[in-house]
Amino acid sequence: MDNQNNENINIKNTIIVEDSDYLDLEIKQSNIPNSGDGLFVKKNFEKDEVISEYRGKIIDSKYCNHAIYDYEDKMVWVNEQYCIIGNNIASKANDIIDFNLKYYNTNIFKKWVEEQQFPTLKNLSYNAEFYLVKNKAFIKATRDIQNGEEVYLSYGFDYWKHFYDIYSNKK
Repeated sequence: MDNQNNENINIKNTIIVEDSDYLDLEIKQSNIPNSGDGLFVKKNFEKDEVISEYRGKIIDSKYCNHAIYDYEDKMVWVNEQYCIIGNNIASKANDIIDFNLKYYNTNIFKKWVEEQQFPTLKNLSYNAEFYLVKNKAFIKATRDIQNGEEVYLSYGFDYWKHFYDIYSNKK
């Protein structure tokens, strides 16, 4: 019998990470000012390589647009049957839209909505995208991503328009 089996070991001290995604990814302060946390890679990822599965609560599609989810900022539509509210490390990936609350209810924001185009932050570019396969959502690299880089992906026009609609109705 191995001596290690007789030792008093705290199981918490044996865990390397809580989720296998944390082997290749980490959460740190985002490079985007005033945006909180961001998702960073801890290894190189090649173009088209899956970075992480986007996991979370599965919501029946008939409720995804319900008012109870109006302020849910981590929701991804997977198919016509359901959407996912992300709660794993992948949900920390940020969009680079230059989104400032001071523009709500202004003609500038209204113009962006009408043109279906929001400005992005200077000196930043997208390096990932959502990738849907059957009943799962993933984040995959759209270019080579180097160890230490932050992951940026588009949340999509509908995401930002949804928040515009919510706030513009609060006048």
